[in-house]
Amino acid sequence: MQTRGCQMKKLGMLVMALLLLGCADKNQDISLKEPTAENIILKIQEKLIETDKKTYKLLDLKSESDMEFFSYAKNFNQDYIKAGYALEPEDANFSAELIIVLEMTEPEVENQVIQMMDKVTSDQTIKWADYIESQKQLVKTNQIKRQDSFVLYVTSKEANDIVKLFQKQVR
Repeated sequence: MQTRGCQMKKLGMLVMALLLLGCADKNQDISLKEPTAENIILKIQEKLIETDKKTYKLLDLKSESDMEFFSYAKNFNQDYIKAGYALEPEDANFSAELIIVLEMTEPEVENQVIQMMDKVTSDQTIKWADYIESQKQLVKTNQIKRQDSFVLYVTSKEANDIVKLFQKQVR
C-alpha cells in the first residue's frame, strides 16, 4: 500500500509530464511542420532580424492590397503561385535586399516561375545601376533556388545562410 506522500509525488510527476508535453507542442519548431511558403519566410525573417537587427516588411504576394506596395508586382502571374511572400527592408529606398518565397501551383510551371524571378533580377539591376554602388554589387550576387514546389529568390548579404535555411525548411 502506497503512502499518501508517495501518491502525491506520483501525481506531481504526472502533472509535470503532462505540462512538459503541452509546452513541447506549443514550442514546436516550425521546421518540423509541413513546409509552407509562410513558414519558410517567417523562419527567414526571424534569422534576418537576429542577424541584421533590421525590420522587414512582410508582403503576402497573393494579397491585392500587399501587391499594391510591392515594387516588383508587375512581374508576377498569380496563375503560377499557390502561395508567396516577400521580405523587404523598411528602408527599401536605400537597400536592394529582397527575399521572395513562392510555392508553385504545380511542377509544370517551374520555367514560368523562374522567368518571373529573372524579371525581378532584371528590374533590380536597372533600379540600382546608377544609384548606390554597394547595392548594385549586392544585386549581382542574387540567387534563385528551387526545391520541391518552392522557389527562393534572395538578394542579401546573408544569401548563403538564407539558402541553407530555405533548404533545411523544405526538406
